[in-house]
Amino acid sequence: MASAYNVEQNKLTILDGLLLRLFNEHKIKLKIDSKSRIDIPNAIKSKIEGTLNVRASLLSKTTKEKNPLDTDKKIETLIGNFYFYANQLDKAKIFYEKSIQMDPQFIEPLFNKGKLFAKIGNHEEAITCYQQVLKIDPSDFDALCSKGDSLLNVSKHDEAIACYDKTLEIDPNYFDALYNKGIALAKIERHEEAITFLEQTINLKPNHIPSLYNKGYSLAKLGKHEEAINYCDKALEIDPEFFDTLITKGIVLTINGSYEEALYYFNKTLELDPKNPDVLYNKGICLAKLGKYESALSYYNKALEIKHSPEILLYKGNVYVQLGKYSDALISYDSALTIKPDYFDALFRKGLLLSHLGKPSDAIVFYNDAL
Repeated sequence: MASAYNVEQNKLTILDGLLLRLFNEHKIKLKIDSKSRIDIPNAIKSKIEGTLNVRASLLSKTTKEKNPLDTDKKIETLIGNFYFYANQLDKAKIFYEKSIQMDPQFIEPLFNKGKLFAKIGNHEEAITCYQQVLKIDPSDFDALCSKGDSLLNVSKHDEAIACYDKTLEIDPNYFDALYNKGIALAKIERHEEAITFLEQTINLKPNHIPSLYNKGYSLAKLGKHEEAINYCDKALEIDPEFFDTLITKGIVLTINGSYEEALYYFNKTLELDPKNPDVLYNKGICLAKLGKYESALSYYNKALEIKHSPEILLYKGNVYVQLGKYSDALISYDSALTIKPDYFDALFRKGLLLSHLGKPSDAIVFYNDAL
């Protein structure tokens, strides 16, 4: 006669087998692929959730009876992935952590937990998860790419570039690494190098809109204004309403000194998204360039209501200087430095203003900090 334990263990095996079949049928694999869109029909989702409820009741019952059943780390991970794709992230995290507890060297739940943190914007925690994966397997391709992406999101551009370099050693034509390395290089003003990587992505995908307009941006920063506009226009030919292309063309036109034309693009994007902080901020820059300081200030304030950015605070301080409101300017610079204490431009601008106000000894402190 079978023991009660064996009967319950067999029930769990049957339930897990059903779940495994459903997961396989709907392409839920051990490792999360955030680029793949997995749509699970509602009827199947209900069937999976029903099976999971029965499974949870079985495990709870046997645990209370002090006769816990043996579970499989792969099934626990796959259940986590189901909840990940169903956007039930708290539940997904529970299953990943259970799987990791069962085997701390099991790469997939560590990686998937990183993807979960990245999905909710907690990139520092995501980086920690990817680092744990890379301690186990230093050449894990997915962890290298994903770590680079999270580093890019927290503005650790040099570290992100190092990750993309390792990724490209494994696959020199990996599109995402080429593109994101180009973006990271542009973020630290290495525009000549950025362009070489964006050209590679354009060769691989000639109609990749972000590569086209970002190449345009880097060309503008290098003073190649006509080429910059051409690349933005190529992107707009593919999709005339592509939001980021419209913003970038406005920025490129601002860099080129074509402020009135730039305003046209910023106004067009604000029609599509009236509360986009990047557009509000860049429209403020454009208005300041035109000497419309009060209007610029209003747009910086609108942007700051949505995104409390040190860059916006810096430009707000600069406008206050132009308006002769020096106390307000110092408050803006200090606010920027509270967020980013080593912000060179804010330190330098504050030093300039203090010098102008006849406080050279105070100014020197901020010049030294900037240097």
